[in-house]
Amino acid sequence: MLIGVQKDIKFGIIIYDPREIIKLVNTPKDWEKVDDKFVQRPWKEKRVKEISKYVAGIAKLSEYSDKKSIGIIPNCPILSVKDPMKFTHINGVSGLSMPDSIEEVENCYGKVEILDGQHRLIAFSDEYRDTSFKDDEMYQMAFVVFGNLTLDEKREIFMISNDKQEKVENNLLNQFKKWLGLLSFEEEQISLLFEKLNAEDISLLKGRIIIGGHKVKRGLKVISLVKLFRDSKTFDLIKKLDSNQQVKVISTYLNAWNNIYNGALSNTKHTLSKISGLTFIFYLFPCIVEILTHQQLLLDEQNIQKVLDILYNDLNGSTLFDDERKIAFRAQSGIISTAKVFGEKLKETVLNKNNIFDPLRI
Repeated sequence: MLIGVQKDIKFGIIIYDPREIIKLVNTPKDWEKVDDKFVQRPWKEKRVKEISKYVAGIAKLSEYSDKKSIGIIPNCPILSVKDPMKFTHINGVSGLSMPDSIEEVENCYGKVEILDGQHRLIAFSDEYRDTSFKDDEMYQMAFVVFGNLTLDEKREIFMISNDKQEKVENNLLNQFKKWLGLLSFEEEQISLLFEKLNAEDISLLKGRIIIGGHKVKRGLKVISLVKLFRDSKTFDLIKKLDSNQQVKVISTYLNAWNNIYNGALSNTKHTLSKISGLTFIFYLFPCIVEILTHQQLLLDEQNIQKVLDILYNDLNGSTLFDDERKIAFRAQSGIISTAKVFGEKLKETVLNKNNIFDPLRI
């Protein structure tokens, strides 16, 4: 055991079997009957069962992959111990007095408190440990252990462990999922498309897409763009094309918007160039494809602009981003709703039998 000191508070790091540690912890299910809630919180049985399956090596790492978990828990739970458990120093060797007999285990029950890592440890209890995880399988974890802390010290450690830790950014996690082959086939294909759009000269998005942990000023997170393409059904309409054709179609589409909206997509400060504006743009993509299909027109820049010109001039789309109206772009639901409304108006205007679309309209 390694012994250290912080601000006169002694702590140690031990390596021990979590199946033995959890036997010393009181983990009541009925939260309302817990008298001492100062460093605990209600724990979720579903989460405990998920960790149990993960440790046993039978959990799928992703809903899109059959790859099973290894079952490694690399981070250390934080514990507080009370008498009769204490740090020892015998013959130059430091340690933590652990119970050996059944009687000692009973005497030490409740003398170990979990300050951080509650779900991880409860997953090793006899009640929740998966049957495929055998008793004789070697499994040890590292634990940070504090002895005889005051109430305020416990509260501070709990707070700093649970409130001040930054979660890994989802965009970076998405990159690791890609490396591990945990993305769905569709997510993989859309991610590759945006990597190309981030690199090709014809793309208005070149150099603007945040991939992995890279930082880009006013950049667009690839994980947000992937979700947008999937949810708006944009990718459904172009997935039959090869990657070069996909880049050309998306670049053509965005160029048309940029021309109609006077270079707004080239201006990274404009709403239309942000994820909110792109949500509006791509939720209208299926509608514009439907209109051009009905009119038997190719999805080229000129034909797209003819449709967008109606949106801009005839349907007051030119005022969409005025200060009074762009409030709808503050929430995802408002953006999608606005796009659907304008999509229906476009189809009514362009496809109405009494208002035949004029391909030569200037």
